[in-house]
Amino acid sequence: ALLLMAVAVPTYVTTLDSMTVVHGGTALGPEQALVGARDATHAQIALAVTLTSGGAVHDLFAASAAYSALVDVRITSVLTGRADTSVSVNTSTGRITLHANSAGPVRLTVHVQTASNAFVSASVTFYTNLIPTLAGDIDIGNAMGAPMPPQSTGTSFVVPVHVFTGGIGIGAFEFEIQFDPVVLAVDDPTTDVSFAESGSSAGGMLHASATAGVLRIMGVAAPGPSDANRTHFLSVRFRAQT
Repeated sequence: ALLLMAVAVPTYVTTLDSMTVVHGGTALGPEQALVGARDATHAQIALAVTLTSGGAVHDLFAASAAYSALVDVRITSVLTGRADTSVSVNTSTGRITLHANSAGPVRLTVHVQTASNAFVSASVTFYTNLIPTLAGDIDIGNAMGAPMPPQSTGTSFVVPVHVFTGGIGIGAFEFEIQFDPVVLAVDDPTTDVSFAESGSSAGGMLHASATAGVLRIMGVAAPGPSDANRTHFLSVRFRAQT
């Protein structure tokens, strides 16, 4: 008689061959951003690994949920090295959810356990950039890519302020922008804050004042056609201090 025996042999990861973050079918590069609505925009971690059996898995999370117990994900700010909450990751599926704008690049590091209880690791960096979705939402920074690219110390640069009007014309307005006074400065609010040269509500009366870390802006926008999309409303000039 022929006796067949099935023996279960644990399989582990030996090398982590590649790691990408995929959004909309495209892998995000270090100068690109995960762009979308808060808590409703998602991306996916794709991990290619080699196993102790010699086989290769082109997408660890898609291959088997059993491997997720071997995966640990850390999300940190490239600027500070501290934990970053602009995105979160489901470690069972590798799914990333966008929550907020990042102050700088986000580093997402994946550690995968090996047979010797050591870890193999890989990292990717990218920016996060929210799209305003409710009438009255204000979005500071570039519409796509990095909200505010890195600047050299002493450099002055202009940051666009966009408003999502939802098809409603802008009249009187008042809001404030909070910033780190160690990193940024507004030298003269009367000249560093201005209406955008174009836009549905460009022009009007404008007053701005600044204290340590707070820029207060108020005024009345000139009448203009409403825009159901994002409108470049104001421009603010900052100076990088560190």
